[in-house]
Amino acid sequence: MEAYLKYPDFNRDVKDGHPPFHHSRFAYDPAANAFTCPEGRPLRFQHNEERKQTSGFKYQVEVYECESCAGCPFHAACVKGPGNRRIHYNRRLQAHKQKALERLTSPLGVALCRQRGNACESLFGDLKHNQGVGRFRLRGLPKVRLEAMLWSISYNLRKLFGMEVKPKLAKG
Repeated sequence: MEAYLKYPDFNRDVKDGHPPFHHSRFAYDPAANAFTCPEGRPLRFQHNEERKQTSGFKYQVEVYECESCAGCPFHAACVKGPGNRRIHYNRRLQAHKQKALERLTSPLGVALCRQRGNACESLFGDLKHNQGVGRFRLRGLPKVRLEAMLWSISYNLRKLFGMEVKPKLAKG
């Protein structure tokens, strides 16, 4: 089974819509294990960090830092904090994104994305925007399945009655 779901930055990756100093615009040299900024300065590997999301998921990032950003004409636009430019790179995440990008841009992926828009996005959009369903209120997989089923039934009933119970205009 393969996933054909768009990840958050998919549209930016396809259209190259990232800001000018996004890490994706920095060239990577695997032999030197370093990135090169648009100004030509190397960002060398410093150390690995383990991070933890609010959900408890732990992941590793590699930290790369420029030796010196002094005198760089792009310093104000490139560096967000004090010191030199740093890149926090999650190698596993980038590998997953690359696989997803290859799948989604394949002919099958394009066809499935078109079909998905018609199949379920309208349901999710209606439930979230019109019905105010932001998250599940119950805990545990059986209860969440039940709640999802109830929301689906309510959506189908509203859709059914919306189609069949239309007021007829009186002809005068």
